[in-house]
Amino acid sequence: MKSYIILIKMRFILLLQYRAAAFAGICTQVLFGFVRVMILIAFFSNGGEYPLNLKDTVTYIWLSQGLIAMFPWNGDKEIQAMIKSGGVAYELCRPTNLYFTWYSRALALRVAPTMLKSFPIILLSMVFLKEPYRMYPPESFSSLILWGIGTVLALFLSCAITNIITILTLFTISGEGLNRILPSIITFLSGMIVPLPLFPDRFRKVLEVMPFSSILDVPLRLYIGDITADKALYFFSIQLIWIVVLIGFGYLLLNKLLKRVEIMGG
Repeated sequence: MKSYIILIKMRFILLLQYRAAAFAGICTQVLFGFVRVMILIAFFSNGGEYPLNLKDTVTYIWLSQGLIAMFPWNGDKEIQAMIKSGGVAYELCRPTNLYFTWYSRALALRVAPTMLKSFPIILLSMVFLKEPYRMYPPESFSSLILWGIGTVLALFLSCAITNIITILTLFTISGEGLNRILPSIITFLSGMIVPLPLFPDRFRKVLEVMPFSSILDVPLRLYIGDITADKALYFFSIQLIWIVVLIGFGYLLLNKLLKRVEIMGG
């Protein structure tokens, strides 16, 4: 366990050095946040009854922009490069479990950029913007605590998906196909493009039990109070089930692919 903690710490410190990239990412996410908010303000201006009000929807949008770096957009590019070059052979020589070594790297990969980007975006949207563009504090203190728990579980789930993408490079060699297709699927099914409560009821209920909604939609709805404390345990259970299932799947998949791996180059 100590070796994995040290690995997370080293990767975390390394990734925190990319401040210029983080600043560029903040500017990009703020811009896209404004675009998304303005589209939804126009949508709500037409009147009608919706599961979320404008205030909660705008908060949902800004918080999703702040946590966007936590998404499993791609695998670990360094490991994928090692797989292509044959350098992964050195990974096989490490006296640690390969799956959890890569999972530790994935944790640092998702946490460090999120910390660099999320606080400025949330601060800007909550303090410096005015209605109807501003983000609001959580519905209650209990909502804040539940959001924190949901976000941590979402992080573990995101890292499990990240690891699967990385592992599949052993099978696909390139990995570019997954890196291009998966982000589109995740952004749509997680609520990044349209908040899931605004989907038709039948479609939304299906999406709520899929892993993608647990990455984004569940934590955000906990924050705005749309998922109340009495329902939180149900959604936490879904998150935990998917974490166990996807970690187990990734672990078994890696062990299976390692039996047939061929080192090319190196």
